[in-house]
Amino acid sequence: MMLLLDAGNSRYKIAELQETGVANMQSFAYGTATPANAVIKFLERSTVLPERIMIASVLGKDFRQTLTAWTEAHYVSTQFVMTTDDRYGVQVAYDEPRRLGVDRYLAMIGAHHEHAGASIIIDCGTAITIDALTAEGKHLGGLIIPGLRLMRSALLDATHGIDVKYEAQPGLFGRDTETAVHGGSVHAVVTAIDHIPQAMAAQMQGPVRNILTGGDAGQVAPLLMHSDYELAPTLVLQGLAIMANTQ
Repeated sequence: MMLLLDAGNSRYKIAELQETGVANMQSFAYGTATPANAVIKFLERSTVLPERIMIASVLGKDFRQTLTAWTEAHYVSTQFVMTTDDRYGVQVAYDEPRRLGVDRYLAMIGAHHEHAGASIIIDCGTAITIDALTAEGKHLGGLIIPGLRLMRSALLDATHGIDVKYEAQPGLFGRDTETAVHGGSVHAVVTAIDHIPQAMAAQMQGPVRNILTGGDAGQVAPLLMHSDYELAPTLVLQGLAIMANTQ
């Protein structure tokens, strides 16, 4: 059995690679554990250990070293993937391709292979990345803005006596500071996602698909004014699967 692991800043997604593609995807917050220990605890609870794990990680060397030490001790093969240029059908716009986050790279690979035509990929994670990709797989570049958690924490860290009150459907008229902070951060993100892809698409040729992924995509999607967004929660894992199947 082979597992695919997408290790983000605040949570991880893990799935099996089967003949039909990505299967049995699960998503977890790290909680109070370190990211590596959270993943190790998941593996320890598994009935059968995988033979191999292909990993996309935006975390540092401590995560890699701790997880690798555990997998080597349990005879599990691991592969940490990196961004490369002009492979898997995607040509990275960066002068130094390896400086592009591997999660963005894999999301573009997944979009290019799974969705015909040009696309704009919006990944709603700790940071929100918005990348433009032509039908031929040429990455035109992208933007990075703070995600919901970063936006809230920046405000809370720079002020005193403010907390956040979470609402399932944040409105526009917060009647206390706590709900105003929550609603403000959500609607700021929604406004950016409504505007930026439309502005990018106006400078691209032909029809463009907007693909929404990431841990906060489900919270953002119902509030978007434009309805032409496709939810693709496993996009990074799909990119990993494509890498695995072409090696």
